[in-house]
Amino acid sequence: GDRTVDEPLGWLLEDARTLRQTGRYDFVWVLVLDVAGALAARRYAVDGHLVIDVSDDLGFAQGRYALDGGPSGATCTRTEETADLSMSVDAVGSLYAGGVSAHVLRDIGRIDEHRAGGVDRAAVMFQTSTAPWCSTWF
Repeated sequence: GDRTVDEPLGWLLEDARTLRQTGRYDFVWVLVLDVAGALAARRYAVDGHLVIDVSDDLGFAQGRYALDGGPSGATCTRTEETADLSMSVDAVGSLYAGGVSAHVLRDIGRIDEHRAGGVDRAAVMFQTSTAPWCSTWF
């Protein structure tokens, strides 16, 4: 019951159509309070540079951040550079966890692209090999 959304069990069955999901629960939400610290601590699928303008109704994460990241590490600092993307702090949490593509967030109005290619670059940088999930109740 408490398995990841990309559970491979169906691929082990002779007829995956016999598998029925009876529930779907999320146990982890990410509210990034220190955008620069969190994004600098993460690894990224490919090297890239993004400037992200973050809005936060509570005021903790508000600001514009320059992210330079890749597989070997990252730096993220406040900047005055022109933003590639703007989003709310909850969208930052979704990208950070790697569970949703920047394309999806753009398509539903959660990310605005200000420089052509910004969403494509974010989608590739933030992608993960497995969906995030929590196997414990806490």
